[in-house]
Amino acid sequence: MLADVQLLAESPLPDEVIATLWLGATRGYFDPAAHGLGGRAWLGRIADVCVARIRQDDPSYVVPAAPVPAEDQVGRAAVLQEIQGVAPALTKAAVTSLYAPPLPDLVPALEQTVAGVGADLSLRPFLRTVRAYFVPISEARHSRFLLLGERLGYPESVVDDGCLNIWDDLVD
Repeated sequence: MLADVQLLAESPLPDEVIATLWLGATRGYFDPAAHGLGGRAWLGRIADVCVARIRQDDPSYVVPAAPVPAEDQVGRAAVLQEIQGVAPALTKAAVTSLYAPPLPDLVPALEQTVAGVGADLSLRPFLRTVRAYFVPISEARHSRFLLLGERLGYPESVVDDGCLNIWDDLVD
């Protein structure tokens, strides 16, 4: 988690994109702006908690430099293709949900994340938003999600924790 926070915080993504990613992945459950924090400041608080927890077990822990996103153009293209494939449904859900504040810039933020932090870190917030907004996906798309996750080394439970809205009769 700390490496992800560092990678996002040190990425070229604008602060607003980071905040939008957070709000989309949590369905607006906690809005850092409501507490006077921008996206990077919120990530800084998360990093502080991570480091404090690690230092409980290892007081000599030294925070490593932020990781560099892997250059995986094929993976980036595959993640971007999946984002764009659900973009209409996710955009609609992100502005019409009765359970979260409207996020009209959610899909563009996800697309920017692919370019800014790579396939690995962009896939997970994308999957969280698809779950959070209960976006319907086809069996074929679900299979592609699983293959992407496998390629990135995720266990199946990271991709599908049982909360994806899979429709066996939906066509991409």
